[in-house]
Amino acid sequence: ALFGTRELKLREAPLLLAPLQGDMLQNCNPAKGQLSKEEDRPTIERHVREVLIAEFVRKDQLGRALELYEEENVIEVLQQLADVHEGQCQYSMQMDLLVKVLEIQRKNLGHDHVD
Repeated sequence: ALFGTRELKLREAPLLLAPLQGDMLQNCNPAKGQLSKEEDRPTIERHVREVLIAEFVRKDQLGRALELYEEENVIEVLQQLADVHEGQCQYSMQMDLLVKVLEIQRKNLGHDHVD
């Protein structure tokens, strides 16, 4: 929802937006739009990248994420997701994500491959 000083002054209701996921994020990518502060673009690009990588992880398409994004970006998202699961006491899900991180790192050392 969007609600700012304009809406407050005009006594308008918040503007409700559809979640930026999947096709909606691809079609309405905020990183490709106009910004009021151009210096915010790298931060927005990073957040969009993280959402897209997380979606590949959620769909169990880690290999596709690794094809499209740099390994360190994928590892960072996996670790962030693991931290979220730890905070929610979902330790088996946290462990699954950390194992994926280790598999990527092991591949970089030339010891295995990621499925």
